[in-house]
Amino acid sequence: MPRLSREKLVVLTLIALACGGQWVGSGPLVQAVHAAQATPWADRGWVDEGNMTYDNPTHGFHLTIPPNWSIDPENAYNTDKILWAMRRSDAAGNPRLALLIQICPCQPKTAAEFFNDELAGYKKQYQVVSSGPTVTPGVYEILMVLPNAFHARELFFLHKTKPYIVGFQWASDATAAELADLDGVRGVMGLPPARTK
Repeated sequence: MPRLSREKLVVLTLIALACGGQWVGSGPLVQAVHAAQATPWADRGWVDEGNMTYDNPTHGFHLTIPPNWSIDPENAYNTDKILWAMRRSDAAGNPRLALLIQICPCQPKTAAEFFNDELAGYKKQYQVVSSGPTVTPGVYEILMVLPNAFHARELFFLHKTKPYIVGFQWASDATAAELADLDGVRGVMGLPPARTK
């Protein structure tokens, strides 16, 4: 079976998320991880620190799972480029918020080169609302509207020369409380605040 390009994988992931479909082989999503179970995404470097807090020393990430969020199972994704995926759904199971962390197989020399290469591709596929550097040097962001009206902010940066994309997605009718929840996840991860223009 041919491997999907990163761009096609992102498109499929975002469409599946926004359409509320089940991931292939996903079954019920995991809300809480019991001590007897394996750490989710452990083969991607994640370590369970307790209290729904996870660290990834290999890739330099830290996050805490807020209440009402679910961790997607690893086998829902047919690639090792996805390092973590989680979402918050409504009572009917429709996705409302999501976080997706990816490592790019590309080898850019700088974060700016990585961002500009990705931005060119995004402009061909999505409605890009704004893009550019964040307040943190070396971290860039794209704000876009997807074809299904979901919104997304994707951050691009290098960590130890490796290129990463951290994507935050939300329903077009997301409430102020939901957006605050998403900003809380972003803050816990130590990422810069969203660009304002």
